[in-house]
This record gives sequence, C-alpha cells and structure tokens, in this order.
Amino acid sequence: MTKLMLFILVGALALQAHAALEPIQEVFAPPAADYPEEKFGKVAVVQWSYEGSILPGPQATPEYAESIKDHARKQLEIYIREAAANGAKLVITPEFGVLAYPDIPELPPEEDEFRTPEEIAPYVEAVPQGPTTVFFSKLARELKIYLHIGLAEIDL
Repeated sequence: MTKLMLFILVGALALQAHAALEPIQEVFAPPAADYPEEKFGKVAVVQWSYEGSILPGPQATPEYAESIKDHARKQLEIYIREAAANGAKLVITPEFGVLAYPDIPELPPEEDEFRTPEEIAPYVEAVPQGPTTVFFSKLARELKIYLHIGLAEIDL
C-alpha cells in the first residue's frame, strides 16, 4: 500500500511520561493565509515499502542488491517529486526505504529482519559518495528541498 501524506507542523509536541501521543492534523491544502511560508513549512511523509522479498546475505550478489536499491530509488523519486510539487520542503522516507527487510522463510513475517552484519553486507553503502546518496542529493538540489532517506550505511 502506498500513501503520500502532507502535514503542516503547527506546534511543538511536549512528551510527558505515560501520556498518550496525539496525531497532528493532516492538512493537504492548507490556506496560505493561515500558514505563511516564512513561518511554516510543509513536510511530506512517504509511506512505502518494497513489494517483493529480498534475499539476505551471501545469497544476494552485489548486482542483485543494486537492482533492488535502484528500483526503490526510482519509486521513491516519483513520490518525492509529487510531494515537492505539492509544496513540501522536507520529505521523509521510511526506515530502509531504499532497501527492504529480507525474506527469511523460517521466520514469521513480523520477525523478518537482518540479524547479522553478513546478512546486510551486500546492501550497505558509503555516505556521502554511495549511489543512493548521490542520487538523492541531486534530486534534492534540483527540487530545492530537504530529504531524509532510509538506507543501510556501511560501518567504516
């Protein structure tokens, strides 16, 4: 399921021990007079997940891993462009938005995750010179927005 949600941040959220968090109000087309650009910014949150399953660890060749990430980058670009076209100045993508969690048949789906450095090794990238960082840096400059991208970074 794909969703693009645009929010206007209109206040601070105070966290209190044992207090329930209240969601902010979704605003898709706020009145400009109520939210002047010099005081408020539009934030887009992209809810997206790779629809296939991916192979963990040694089963994943570098070419396979790059093809998964390339597909995700292109799909996220579509949503990021849509958000920017709707006025978003900050776009946030999901954790591992450029990747996905692996499909480990012996585990129930809710527990599928990378469990060791060897399992995630084919998917990690250097920041800022890795292909994902380079791709989204160019996109952010072009669209004049800020991006938060979820990827697996190499531990140097």
